Amino acid sequence: MLPVWMRKIGKLRLFILTNIISIGLSLLLTLFLQTTLFGGITLAAVIISILVPILMGLPISFILLHLAFELDKARHHMELLSITDELTGAYNRRHFLQHMDQEIERSRRYHCVFRGNRTAIPEYAAQ
Repeated sequence: MLPVWMRKIGKLRLFILTNIISIGLSLLLTLFLQTTLFGGITLAAVIISILVPILMGLPISFILLHLAFELDKARHHMELLSITDELTGAYNRRHFLQHMDQEIERSRRYHCVFRGNRTAIPEYAAQ
């Protein structure tokens, strides 16, 4: 399940953000290693530290983010199918009982009187 902030940002913005972060980290690591090991910074090292995340990171992050969002969408769809009737779209008994338990607990927690509505179910629908 994707965190809420990832869903709010969206696939394209998250793709751009991850690639900017990977390029920045690559550049920082290269600059640190160049200065500590060789005592100076070369232009070739800076160019390579920018090009490698672009060439390798862009396709990999695009594929992984696409798969993560598709997996989240499929999980949400499966969750919806597990709590609704396919023909009518109405919530099933398990979903109803789960929400009834939550409402009963809420009424106990806030010391409120719980009132549930009774509905008549036709004979043919109850079978």
